[in-house]
Amino acid sequence: MSTAQIESYVEQFAYGYFQCTGSDSTTVATIGVGTNSSLGVSGAFAQQWVDMIDAVRGWVSQNGYGSQVSVEAADDIEPGFNPYSVVGPWVAQMSADGMAYIDYGSAGGCNTTVSWNGGAGGSCNSGWDQDQLWWVSSGVGGAAADPEIYYQGDANDWAAACLFDASYEYTKLYFEGVLDEYPPDTL
Repeated sequence: MSTAQIESYVEQFAYGYFQCTGSDSTTVATIGVGTNSSLGVSGAFAQQWVDMIDAVRGWVSQNGYGSQVSVEAADDIEPGFNPYSVVGPWVAQMSADGMAYIDYGSAGGCNTTVSWNGGAGGSCNSGWDQDQLWWVSSGVGGAAADPEIYYQGDANDWAAACLFDASYEYTKLYFEGVLDEYPPDTL
């Protein structure tokens, strides 16, 4: 699917959302337009994503939907799918372009023991470390975490990453929300 197709789908979703709110002018939707770190993420791809998000934002504003619809870049960043050396340039380009984004990925395989380890913290999948996870989730300007927590192990991974951040980083991980598979009545 091309970024042009994604742009069109997001615009139509924004239109439909705005129309369905009817006379309710207080309800607001934030649309996170996401990709996945297992795909061809790179600095060049990040630039295409920035351009697409900017185009959708312009369309939303031009059509008068901005009071109830906001559009954010997003990425399902997961250490288990690509090494940091692949994902890092995407994050760096997003930051360089001043594009805020939502990381809705996992903390896959991060060590649940917190240690300084020369500033890197514990290890994670694919050669990542807790410091790199912190960087892509909240350390770089504009990043916000909505962690993927499907199982207790996922929660443990993120808890250790948060503890590492609280102990050794200048800023703490802040979760705007979480993604899970549990119905509300089972939590």
